[in-house]
Amino acid sequence: MPKIKFDQIYETLKDNILNDRYPEHMLPREVELAEEFQCSRNTIHRAIAQLNDEGYVQSIKGKGTVILQALPIQNDRFFLNLRSYGSTPAITQYHKADVATSVMAFREMTVDEEISSFTGFQPGTEVYYIQRLRYLDNKPLLLDVNYFRKDVVTGLNVNIAQKSIYDYITNTLHKKILAARRIVRIKKAEEKDKEYLSLGDYDCVGVIYNYVYINDGTLFEYTESHFVPDNFGFSEFVQY
Repeated sequence: MPKIKFDQIYETLKDNILNDRYPEHMLPREVELAEEFQCSRNTIHRAIAQLNDEGYVQSIKGKGTVILQALPIQNDRFFLNLRSYGSTPAITQYHKADVATSVMAFREMTVDEEISSFTGFQPGTEVYYIQRLRYLDNKPLLLDVNYFRKDVVTGLNVNIAQKSIYDYITNTLHKKILAARRIVRIKKAEEKDKEYLSLGDYDCVGVIYNYVYINDGTLFEYTESHFVPDNFGFSEFVQY
């Protein structure tokens, strides 16, 4: 059986939880899940940790992993997880949605004083500039504007941007991501927001500013994620 990726395991476990497929509101032990998915326990542990962060489960020492009772959530909304791994905060879906990505712009550029002022990159730094439009249920609801340092994310191209840049960074380039700082603001819609996003009567967008660091502490990515306000929310799970 081919090795199953972490995100596939996470999605399968989440689907099983949402459809009440585990008896007694407990996940199987990690060793049992590792055998079921034919993967390492570390991969299972990562998947459970993400479910834990999103409030689906809670690991209790000496007892196992308890499945938390589901809350009533508005089915026409998506929730952004600010603690997720990747250039765009993960979209938590409480109903099945079709997700698609279109690369609207891809080019190489040199950072000037203006770009440096908001990205944090030094003037003269060579970067990839990318715009990607995310469709949820065929509606253009999320626009990513990415700047990646060329000397860190080497060989990036449109095909990779269409799929998963972070999969390429970690599994092809074997780079380790250290940390990210994220800031959320509401701002007046720009021309590109009005052109690409399904804003309706809104003249504003939510924006997540994402600064990401490689394992030596170097800032290698700056991303703005622009989203339609009435389709997204933020949900944080607090553990005591």
